[in-house]
Amino acid sequence: MIQSQQADSAKSDRYTMYKTRLDDQNQKIADVAIARQTVEQDAGLTKVESALLLSHPRLQLTQQSPKDEIFL
Repeated sequence: MIQSQQADSAKSDRYTMYKTRLDDQNQKIADVAIARQTVEQDAGLTKVESALLLSHPRLQLTQQSPKDEIFL
């Protein structure tokens, strides 16, 4: 538990801001793809912080169902 607390305290303020917003279920995400792109392009985040945020359940891209696929 102490290691987890130390790891959390080592995270940047940018990471904490994004994480807080993602954890708030009342905070709507209008476009997941744009939200992911914003995180990916934020130079204030480390690669690890970006990866952690992109793995958040609310930033997961939904899979298209097979019946919606178009074959050319």
